[in-house]
Amino acid sequence: VDFSAKEPGRKWYAPVYEQAAQTYNVPFVNYLTRYIINYDPRWQEWWTLRQQAMGAKDAQQADLQLQGELNRFAGSVEFGLSKYQGAKGVERLF
Repeated sequence: VDFSAKEPGRKWYAPVYEQAAQTYNVPFVNYLTRYIINYDPRWQEWWTLRQQAMGAKDAQQADLQLQGELNRFAGSVEFGLSKYQGAKGVERLF
């Protein structure tokens, strides 16, 4: 599916995600996303606020919206990982 016609801004960042995917697979990105949310106080607070904001909605709708928030955050993590490509990038990351 080509989203570029529907999302013109996607053209500039699609290559960045492709670069990140060459070094870091989806399970790693998901793991790192959850790790950051659990251990970085700034992101813990953000996630708690997101959960509280969903508290007024029905459970199924809240779950779907929180999953969307998590997916967008994982996209940000993956974008950040694009700065750490290949074996040397992994060494710099850790």
